[in-house]
Amino acid sequence: MGSSNTLGSLRTVTETRRVGAIAIVALSAPPVNALSEALRLGIRDAVEAAEADPELSAIVLIGAGRMFCGGADITEFGRPWQGIGLGALLDRVEDCAKPVVAAIHGMALGGGLELALACHYRLATPAARLGQPEVKLGLVPGAGGTQRLPRLVGTEKALDMIVSGEPVDGRAALDLGLLDALAAEEGLEAEAVAFAGRLVAEGRGPRRVREDDSRLEHGRIGLFAAAREAAARRYRGFEAPQACIACVEAAGTLPFAEALAFEERTFFALMAGAQSIAQRHAFFAEREAAKVPDLPADARRRPVRRVALAGPDLAGAAFAGAAEGPGRRLAAILSQAAGLTVLCAEGAAPPDLAGCDLVLAGQTRDLASLEADPEAILAVAADAPDPSGLAEGPRLERVLGLHPGAPLPGSPLPGSRLLEILRGPATAPEVLATALGLARGLGRVAVVTRGGFIGPRMLGRLRREAGRLVHEGASPEQVARVLTEFGLAPAPLGLDAALPEGEPAAGHHRRAVSDDEILERCLDTLVDAGARILEAGGALRASDIDVVWLAGYGWPAYRGGPMHGADAQGLPALRDRLRALADRGGPGYAPASLIERLAAEGGRFADLDRRRA
Repeated sequence: MGSSNTLGSLRTVTETRRVGAIAIVALSAPPVNALSEALRLGIRDAVEAAEADPELSAIVLIGAGRMFCGGADITEFGRPWQGIGLGALLDRVEDCAKPVVAAIHGMALGGGLELALACHYRLATPAARLGQPEVKLGLVPGAGGTQRLPRLVGTEKALDMIVSGEPVDGRAALDLGLLDALAAEEGLEAEAVAFAGRLVAEGRGPRRVREDDSRLEHGRIGLFAAAREAAARRYRGFEAPQACIACVEAAGTLPFAEALAFEERTFFALMAGAQSIAQRHAFFAEREAAKVPDLPADARRRPVRRVALAGPDLAGAAFAGAAEGPGRRLAAILSQAAGLTVLCAEGAAPPDLAGCDLVLAGQTRDLASLEADPEAILAVAADAPDPSGLAEGPRLERVLGLHPGAPLPGSPLPGSRLLEILRGPATAPEVLATALGLARGLGRVAVVTRGGFIGPRMLGRLRREAGRLVHEGASPEQVARVLTEFGLAPAPLGLDAALPEGEPAAGHHRRAVSDDEILERCLDTLVDAGARILEAGGALRASDIDVVWLAGYGWPAYRGGPMHGADAQGLPALRDRLRALADRGGPGYAPASLIERLAAEGGRFADLDRRRA
């Protein structure tokens, strides 16, 4: 590569080095090189310094550490840009009079990909991941992504990437036209420097994406109408996918500067809206759920390679497919996981437990007779496991509960991604750590709870309230429709089975029940159930309850979860509605003491989470 002379660090978040006539600007803001104010200013200063240096002919932007750039600093969302905005920075990079080459490894996501798009040339490793995931936060790309990406890969491919939010790897990006070349992981910097050197030698200067409209397909009849129709079906209720389509359409109907301004207005309007606020809450809540404050960081995590299914409830469960019951569902999930050997009982004979890392039973009573290895984890998967099975008997330090949430086939949202982990009073730290590792290995979001599983307890309350509404005068079809329109799928949650059919008992007075009352009572009683779990210590935080419903029971991401929804509406209003229900329906509707306290303080569940953090 030749000798390298240090030019010095213009800011602590960037490091600029010289290799011959090429400046290498490394983004150094671990862990993901997020485009914070400091990094934005550092990139601007480094590019301007290299542009002004007569001894330099080209610039390579590369990420230090494990990736190029993970995107904008979302902790800055909702605040005015400080220093230099991301859009202004990217305009400055694109305007540079010397060629700027992006050298991409790891990830270039969101604002990170937009930075690469503003560069004049792009190289990446085959394993790199490039994408615009902003739609998953209820947003559109806000710094030119909806304008530059269609100009590189074509309108239809850009729509696919932006509306889905799914990344592509380096090889796919090259095929799409997003990259100029692939480079080896271990030789990325050297190959990028060589590429920049060839540009200079061949007299090839900056190539600005904004100046090339040749791949825009704005004249293609029906393209955007078809995209809108497909998005409406696939992302029912979500606003951001339709906004993404509108921004990409603007790339072909408006001058570049006007389309950029349209994209920016759309971005900030969505950011201030309820859906993006809810989706960002969901994003951070999922991050927080992985944190268990009293679990030592050095707790030993054992690999789980061999699993046994024990007890009559799980006989044949590994081959049951879409089986009923949490134990059988979890058994089916484990049987499909790569790297796991799952042993199942044949007939009345128990499986061989020797050498098993995890033994799964459908009931706590099945645990007592198991002759498993001393180091094996003993897990029960049932909606309501017998508490005594987790608190009494031998080897309690090895015992816990596991629950996979509800099956959600046919839902517009992904199927359940949840694994609730129920700690017993004596569950050992290494057993809990191992269960958390198992959840990650299965691609599941883990939520740790005590005293019982969160989802089944709250779902039971929701089912009872739905049944009461039918008893009072609503039809089962009306209740199912209202919940479906809200975004829940009644059948997989078992709500259809909970709704009584037939005529009420003689003498029972029925009345008309409005759609609004159905939704209000179902949601209010559900939140009350969550508050009772929270105040009893069953959940670490209110946001964990939201994660359970988002990841495990099909709660729409654009609504943020039941506890977030209650916060958004205001807890005093929730308290007053529950009090009114209690006056009519009895003390079972009285609000949880936690709701009473927070409402009196003018507080929210989110405030409680912050105090506990």
